[in-house]
Amino acid sequence: MTFVKYISILLACLFLFYFIGFIIKSFIKNKSNDFGSNCFGNLFHGLIITVVVYAILITVFKTIFSGFIVLYFVYIIYNRDSSYKFNKPKFQLRHTVYLLIPIIFYTYRYFFIFSTDTGVPLVVESDNHFNCNLAMFLNHTGKESIVWDLFNYKEIGISPYHYFESWFIALISTIFNENYWLILQLVCIPILQTILVIGTISFIDLFSKSLFVKLLSISLIFFSGILFNGIEQIHLGSWFPFMWSKNHWYNAFNDPWVLRLLVGYILYVYSLIELFNKRYFNAIIFISVVPLFSVVIGMPVIMALTSIIILAYSFKRIMLKKALLFLFPIAFALSFFYFLYSKYSYKSPLPIPSVYETIISLLNLASIRSSLIFILEDMINLFGRYTFLITLLAFLIYKNRIKVRDTRFYIISLFSGFVLFFGFLMRGILKDYMGAWEFSYYSFMNFASPAIILSIIYLLSISKKNIRKYSLVIMYIYIFYCIVISLSTDIKYQKGFGKKYSFKYYQNVKSNIQNSSFPIIGLFENKNELAHNFNPFIQEQAFYLNVACNKFYFVSMSFGDIDTNNLKDKPYYQFHKSFISSSPFYKFVVMNKNSKKTIDVLQYEFIRKNKIKYLSVTALGSLPNIFISHIEKDYKDPISGERFIVLYWH
Repeated sequence: MTFVKYISILLACLFLFYFIGFIIKSFIKNKSNDFGSNCFGNLFHGLIITVVVYAILITVFKTIFSGFIVLYFVYIIYNRDSSYKFNKPKFQLRHTVYLLIPIIFYTYRYFFIFSTDTGVPLVVESDNHFNCNLAMFLNHTGKESIVWDLFNYKEIGISPYHYFESWFIALISTIFNENYWLILQLVCIPILQTILVIGTISFIDLFSKSLFVKLLSISLIFFSGILFNGIEQIHLGSWFPFMWSKNHWYNAFNDPWVLRLLVGYILYVYSLIELFNKRYFNAIIFISVVPLFSVVIGMPVIMALTSIIILAYSFKRIMLKKALLFLFPIAFALSFFYFLYSKYSYKSPLPIPSVYETIISLLNLASIRSSLIFILEDMINLFGRYTFLITLLAFLIYKNRIKVRDTRFYIISLFSGFVLFFGFLMRGILKDYMGAWEFSYYSFMNFASPAIILSIIYLLSISKKNIRKYSLVIMYIYIFYCIVISLSTDIKYQKGFGKKYSFKYYQNVKSNIQNSSFPIIGLFENKNELAHNFNPFIQEQAFYLNVACNKFYFVSMSFGDIDTNNLKDKPYYQFHKSFISSSPFYKFVVMNKNSKKTIDVLQYEFIRKNKIKYLSVTALGSLPNIFISHIEKDYKDPISGERFIVLYWH
């Protein structure tokens, strides 16, 4: 029943977004008779506007997307269709293949989540857990903030962050009154992946109708990091060039960056389609709002886009004055909104540079020199990961004798290349600010992979038959090799931090869960370390849920004997005193402080007493082969009442 319920929600959401987008696009000219192109456009506009309007309604316009809605009205007016006729593309039986895309993604994720044989979902990531908590917070408070202090509402300020995906989760969870985390995994991510696939097919259709080329493009997009992590093992290329294979395990299920990057990717693909169709103003609109949707730092992005958009206009020999006429009002508007948010945001541990600080840094020679070093290091790393793809790209450029007039190739490669370059530059200049790495990687470095991939696809489409045939064979062999490496790496059991995420590891966890008389995975005690060295009461996400949920128990493993003085003396413990005192487990610890029992033993007793059924397992980096558990919540979800097991690594 769970399978049927959530796939029904997924398909209902897709039809809802399609219908809303269909209405919106009826007011826009430049309609297409191609079903795929219309499908992508309808889903894109329907999703973006529905989520943004929901955020505006809940926050009463106190959202970072207030600026976007103004730009969107400008977009509608600029592209208005005076006839207001509904375009009715011809639907054919072959178009039903588009329904297979979300079903395939859904089935894969559902099987992975519910393959534990315990009858409950399996959660193996932390940041997506954070996104769900943030979605609950947004629905509960109507305030955009990464500072979750429900006891001090006046201290909550607006800080630009990854709000779109959390608003997306909040919207769907509210409409269907379902579990936030399952909505994220089984509805939100498959929807974004579906839109990206359809958008990529529509983009490839602009210069190639070959089915093999389309399959190649989709394979290249999704094999390198999103579905398989083999690319991280062989260091030849990746959709996410910034991920470190020695420390993390990434795939479509547990990778928190997938959700964030998918939002940016659909904006990127839509902008490329608009560029290819010579609708430059539309491309400017949607590529310039990427900071509002998927990155922390907005102002530097606008400054980088200034050069990019001027370049794009120059390719089509449009006068610079016309380019600036469109560019600077948009840049000024977004910069102004960013300035307001940075000026009046909560002064949290996340330092966000103001517009003034950014400009000063840009004029600082030492910062520029430092940034150039960053650029060199990153370019070396980037080339190392893309050795094979870059070599093939260079070969195809040589064989096809790319001319300067071939604007399609340069729109793809240089558009993304300049984005990448300025990403490196900003990362170096803003390296002292937390969030600078998110800025460069989420919005810039991730564009390197689609730039190379789409350039190769385009060159293959214009190559001679023999070159195209052999290149396609080589690329498919490359894809198959990466998938095999990925699967063999996941199945093979390897010890050590970063290597424990394997099939055998999951089997171990399942076995321990099934054989336990109560849901606890393991026990480890080290009396050489005191409790304050690893404190269970300092995670703000859990503090918020402790208040928001009626039956939320935040319990974490701590080492050594209990020393309540250490807990009280720490300044940051005092800062969160209200949170700590509200924790049921903390009250239990204080009540038993004279018993001389360790945190481990008290955790067992607390689990037995409260019959905790919601399990979260932690395996610390310093103890890769020890299962250390902490309990985060009882079995009742605040919305649906469902229970599920959480594997949560720090």
